[in-house]
Amino acid sequence: LVRKKAIIALHRLHQLDQSNISAEDLTSNLRRVLCDRDPSVMGASLCVIEKMTLKNPLPFKDLVPSLVSILKQIIEHRLPSEFDYHRLPAPWLQMKLIRILSILGKGDKASSEGMYAILAETIKRADTGINAGFAVVYEVVKCVTTIYPNTQLLDGAANAISRFMESNNHNLKYLGVTGLSRIVKEHPQYAAAHQMAVVECLGDADETLQRKTLELLFEMCNPVNVEFIATKLLAFLKDTNDDFLRRQLTERIAIISEKFAPSQAWYIGTIIALFAIPGAGELVDPEIAQNLMALLAEGAGDDDEDEDTAMRISAVATFADLLDQPRMPPILLQTMAWSLGEYAYLLEDALPLGEVCGKLCKLARWPVVDMPSRRYLINAVFKLVAQMGTCPGVAAHLIDDFTKSRDPVLQQSCCEFQNLITQSNQILGCVFPVDASCEDVGVDCGLSIMDSYVASAVAGGANVY
Repeated sequence: LVRKKAIIALHRLHQLDQSNISAEDLTSNLRRVLCDRDPSVMGASLCVIEKMTLKNPLPFKDLVPSLVSILKQIIEHRLPSEFDYHRLPAPWLQMKLIRILSILGKGDKASSEGMYAILAETIKRADTGINAGFAVVYEVVKCVTTIYPNTQLLDGAANAISRFMESNNHNLKYLGVTGLSRIVKEHPQYAAAHQMAVVECLGDADETLQRKTLELLFEMCNPVNVEFIATKLLAFLKDTNDDFLRRQLTERIAIISEKFAPSQAWYIGTIIALFAIPGAGELVDPEIAQNLMALLAEGAGDDDEDEDTAMRISAVATFADLLDQPRMPPILLQTMAWSLGEYAYLLEDALPLGEVCGKLCKLARWPVVDMPSRRYLINAVFKLVAQMGTCPGVAAHLIDDFTKSRDPVLQQSCCEFQNLITQSNQILGCVFPVDASCEDVGVDCGLSIMDSYVASAVAGGANVY
């Protein structure tokens, strides 16, 4: 007991005043008591060694063989039985030793190789099904993911984690998800085997577990499983009422869809599905909608016009199916209106432009539609009228009604368009060209179009400025 207290006191004195007890003196004393015949004294020295290795592991690198030897003696039940906990030998000492080995083996291949065998044996012997055993296994998993990687150890850690995931205990499931996160962060190939178990955790009633699982699914996602994971996340987003979780889910779905999309058509369909989920549309970053519209306008960027056309047809067909929905989030309504205004003509055989125009006019009259969305809808009507070359009665009535709108932007647009169709119908196609949203606009800063007018005015005696 005296030796144990002395070690603790020495460490505290070193913390208070390093001029009296240097790190070298303390390290020398620690090395001596590490081999003390009393396990409690040895345990006290481990506490100090762990704190010192966190600051500077180099002076303790040569202790790896000694620490491995001590851990071997513990798991082989060479300590007195009074240190056992439910027949598990000294679990707290085991965890302390494993944490120290983890620090010493980080980024050090030589040191790590010296502890591979004992870690494999420790995880095997600790897998007893009791909580203390799970704690030791979890420490080994953390150690295995920290030190220089070894395939066999990683296999064993991944197998051990599966028993955490299968447990009915929420705390063990949480540890399982956390441990698997550590494994797949650097070694994503281990994610596939646990994919279904992780998805099941997402549906658990424990909110803490749900959030940790969401982080893990995000880390597990790759081009191979993105469709499966995105589908599950979208389904979960529909059911959850947790505002924080909904916001996080919305953000993560958008990120993985953009990062790992197997095709542009799939990406567009997934983002539209995200926009359409009640309550989720309001949480989506508006930039995502802008990116989606830019993708439709510019194409995938590989100069494959057929593929770009197929992508647009797929998007227009998806949006056309939503036209009869009673309510839509503004971001979905605006994206749909823009897309149909630009590309509805691609589906004219299956869905006449007049029918699309009529449905957009109906949506524009909804009293619940916000003003930015109404502008998008009416602008889409303008484009469809230009493409048809004639203004249906339903569109003419809508435009006339909104020439009296209280919104000055909308009022001006409708007045200008009404003048176009009544006085200059022949230039509608130039004002609203087909599929030209990304075309460069030539700006004539010199206003050369006015040259003849100016010349005539000057010839008539007008002053030159």
